[in-house]
Amino acid sequence: MKDKLGWDIHVCLDSRLVGQSDYFVPVVGESSDGHNYIDSALKNGAVGIIEESELYEIASEKLASVNPKVIAITGSVGKTTMRNFLSTILSEKYKVCVGSLNTKLGLAVNIVNDLKVSDEIFVAETGMDHSGELLETGNFIKPEYAVITNISHSHMAKLGSLEAIKRAKSELLETVIPNGKVFLNWDSENVHDAVNFVPKNVEIVKYSLKNFSNEIDLKNLKLNFIGEHNYLNATGAVLVSKELGLSQDEIKRGLEKIKPEKGRLNILKGISGLIIIDDTYNASPVSMIAGIKAASDYYKKLNLAGRRIAVIGGMLELGDYEELGHKICGEELIKNGYSEIILVGGLAKKYFPFLPKVVSIHYCEDIGTAVAIIKSKINPTKGDIILVKASQGIRLEKVVKEILQDPSLAQSLLVRQDERWKTP
Repeated sequence: MKDKLGWDIHVCLDSRLVGQSDYFVPVVGESSDGHNYIDSALKNGAVGIIEESELYEIASEKLASVNPKVIAITGSVGKTTMRNFLSTILSEKYKVCVGSLNTKLGLAVNIVNDLKVSDEIFVAETGMDHSGELLETGNFIKPEYAVITNISHSHMAKLGSLEAIKRAKSELLETVIPNGKVFLNWDSENVHDAVNFVPKNVEIVKYSLKNFSNEIDLKNLKLNFIGEHNYLNATGAVLVSKELGLSQDEIKRGLEKIKPEKGRLNILKGISGLIIIDDTYNASPVSMIAGIKAASDYYKKLNLAGRRIAVIGGMLELGDYEELGHKICGEELIKNGYSEIILVGGLAKKYFPFLPKVVSIHYCEDIGTAVAIIKSKINPTKGDIILVKASQGIRLEKVVKEILQDPSLAQSLLVRQDERWKTP
């Protein structure tokens, strides 16, 4: 395949996004067949077609030839943040390629499109929604290092139990190459069982905020992220970076350069001086609680005199954990002093029984109604802080766009702004 196409190629999986020099990869999915869009891709400028099996061949050969150190990251929450933290810090010493597309197929695209011959490290985010997926992905990229950020009730609807989720997440550890290392968030109790899946010739490193001692004092750095859970992510990233030979100064410089990813506790300027905490990328009970706390703690840190406002939607794919998951998050809102709560979408009704009548609650079936209520009844102003969060299917980034100080910046600030997301 190298002789036929070489490595200086660019591939695209979506006919709507294909560029003038892209090869289109027609993927056969559960609900669609990319072969039906070949004509559209060619009309949009694709220079040729590469089948999915060919893509894997090219990516495997390229990864083996460049031979970077591979770091694979998984977790129910925190994967993208850890990938962002690690890639930013490690770039202080190494040339780093980022694997952001988090499936075997997506990472193959990252390798073909982004991996350079000079790259020394490949930081790969690896996700899953069914058993066996991480085993397949891990065997494809062959990590020397693996990180598990958290294991919680995400994907309960598909996997059925917390034990099944633990097993599916731990599959990644089985693929770590001999003499590699795994880094486990020991503050997440559900991660503890993962040690049973670590090969005997792979070292286990545990990281924790509860009993962590390090010469790098995170509290005294000028950091651009909020949330205690992000300090935990930073702790893990520091340990991985030290393992890869970075000095204290390099790690500190990297930490201070970290900026939140879109839709992940991003601090934005809103209408009338409002502070928006945009956490709209996705939601699970663990990340919802973390977001609720982070926004409230930031309110206290700034000594704001206004209100803590929450615009929240439901959390999808929780299966049997749906009732309890929404219950603990509803209680967390009250515990953290939110006085105005806007619930968006049918699933958000699950919060209702756990929100006392002393709190001002507004229910909206749709995003348009939510925006109208925020602008008229809530009437936010300087001194207020507003947390916006839900599962990605609720699309609450549309709410954020309408209350931005400058909505024309939405494309550069918010998640899900390209052509794929324009249909209602």
